[in-house]
Amino acid sequence: MSRRVVIIVIVLAALTSFSNVRAANAINIRVDSQAVVVSELTPGGSAVIFGVTFESGDAVPTRLRTATIVRDDDRDGVVRYQPQAGIAHIGIWGAVDFTTGATQLGSQRGYRVTPFAEPIETSLQPETGSTNFVRFERSIVSAEILVVRPGEQAWTITATEGGDNDSDNSTNGNLAVSFDRMTPLTSDGKSPAHLQPGDVVVVIDPDDMRVAVTKLSARN
Repeated sequence: MSRRVVIIVIVLAALTSFSNVRAANAINIRVDSQAVVVSELTPGGSAVIFGVTFESGDAVPTRLRTATIVRDDDRDGVVRYQPQAGIAHIGIWGAVDFTTGATQLGSQRGYRVTPFAEPIETSLQPETGSTNFVRFERSIVSAEILVVRPGEQAWTITATEGGDNDSDNSTNGNLAVSFDRMTPLTSDGKSPAHLQPGDVVVVIDPDDMRVAVTKLSARN
């Protein structure tokens, strides 16, 4: 066997190994008019399901934020969130494997998930003299934010420019959200002082219906 053939075999083996690792860490999300279904979860684990939808009303559509933890009780790696009223067509959904932090975004067929124009990392701000991210800042009117610390806790917050959760306490075209104001999804938790490596952050802009997601590494 020539040296060139050996190199090709080694490269193909490495790519196959990398592909398998990615598949093992992936989750799937399917959204239809009845339910949000998350699969390929850690068996026996939980999914944090997060979404913003607009429900049809008599005059003005009603915005609804959903944040819930659904456990895989039968250990088949699949969970289902199925509200009695069904799932509105206009909506963005995200799911996070509470064990691994693997994340997936989705929407109903015919409604496209639109990302932020800039990476979410550009909006994470550290406290003075530290590298710890303590707030989210961006020139938007409002935001729905989810933070998941795999294996520990998940938190959410709704913030509007100039509102109670706008940390700069002013209407200046810049929304600032401190993570220590977030609310835990379970009753036995407290707000995070700052983000940590491994945290998953999902931000939905409900006015433009754009979304961004990231998982923090040590380099963030």
